Amino acid sequence: MTFSRTLKYSASSSRNGLHQFLLSSYREFLDLFSDAAFKDLFDGDYLFRGQENALWRLEPSLTRSLRSVNSERHNELRIKHLRNFCMQLRGYPNLVQPEHLRRTLENIERKHMGHINSTAGQRVVHDTMVQDEVDLWSIGQHRGLATPLLDWSRSPLDALFFAFDFSKSPPPTYCALFAFNMKLATERSKIIRDQGRTNVIDFVEPIGGERSRILAQNGLFSLCTSSLPIEHWVTSNFSSEDHADKPVLIKFVIPTEEAEKCQWELGVYGATALKLFPDLEGVCKSCNSRFENQKGEVK
Repeated sequence: MTFSRTLKYSASSSRNGLHQFLLSSYREFLDLFSDAAFKDLFDGDYLFRGQENALWRLEPSLTRSLRSVNSERHNELRIKHLRNFCMQLRGYPNLVQPEHLRRTLENIERKHMGHINSTAGQRVVHDTMVQDEVDLWSIGQHRGLATPLLDWSRSPLDALFFAFDFSKSPPPTYCALFAFNMKLATERSKIIRDQGRTNVIDFVEPIGGERSRILAQNGLFSLCTSSLPIEHWVTSNFSSEDHADKPVLIKFVIPTEEAEKCQWELGVYGATALKLFPDLEGVCKSCNSRFENQKGEVK
C-alpha cells in the first residue's frame, strides 16, 4: 500500500523519494497526528522540522551564506570559520573547557593542512566532523552563528510549533513541516561512502557544551557534507520506485491562518515556548505571546 493511500491524502507532488502534501489547515495535521495509521508510519524512523516559510529550502545557515562562493572554497572557508569561533570562545570558559578548545583547534589545523594538500593534488583528508566540532557548532547554533547544522525534532508537535513561530509580521501565506526518514538517509549515506563519495548526510548530537535546548526539543542535528539542500540531496540519490510505502522526505505545506489558535492548541499538548526554550529567551517568547493575546481580549 502506498504512503498516500495509507494517510488518505493525495500528494500534490511526488518525485524521487520526496512527497509533498498541501493541507487545508493545521487542524488536518493534528488529525493526522492522532490517527493510528500516522503513528504506525512514523514509528521512530522519522525526524521532524518546522519552517515558518514553505518556500525556504532545507539547508543550514552556513550553506546559505556560501551560495555565492565557488564550491571549491566551501571546505576551506568552513574550517576557517570554525577556527575563528574557537579563538573567540577562549574568553568564555563557562561555555567550553580550554582542553576541549585545544583539541578542536589541533583537529582544525590538521583538516586545514589536508585541504591545502588536496588542492596541490596530494592526499585528500576525508571531511568527517569529530564530536568536539559538533559540540562547538551546537554552542553557536542557537546564538546566530552560521553553522553546517540543521535542527530536527523527534516530536511532530514540537516541529509544528516552530512552523508557526513567526519571526516577522505579517507571516507568509504558507509554512511547512518536514518529516525526514533518518534510517533510509543513513543507509543511503553508507552506500555513498562505500562508493568513495562524500556527499552524505550524518545525524549528530552534542555531548559537551550546552544541551538544554536540544534535550527540551527532543532533537538532534543533521549535517550535510554537500552544498545541496536536503530536498535536492534526496531527489538526487533516490528514485521514484524507492520506498513508496515510507518516503524518504515528506513536506506538509500548511496555511498560516489561525496561527494563534494553533499555538493555543499546541500548548494543550505541552509544546510551548517555555518548554522548548528552557532559558531567558523562552521566558521572553512566552511573555510576548501572552501580551499579544491580552491585547485582543475584550474588557
